[in-house]
Amino acid sequence: MNQVGLVGRLTKDPVLRQVSGNRVQTHFSLAISRNYKNSRGEVEADFILCTVWGKLAEHIVKYCGKG
Repeated sequence: MNQVGLVGRLTKDPVLRQVSGNRVQTHFSLAISRNYKNSRGEVEADFILCTVWGKLAEHIVKYCGKG
């Protein structure tokens, strides 16, 4: 199993969605700043789309927000 740790900011508040049965999910975009500046002296960001299911999705919606 591979494991990845990402540190960034949420681009908007996550919303909990009810899917078939009692399953819940949320999806959000994570903005991660790069460690270097481009040729214009600006810091760029990468945007990672994430989907989370179950209890972890409930915790993310409850405790995480934009910014």
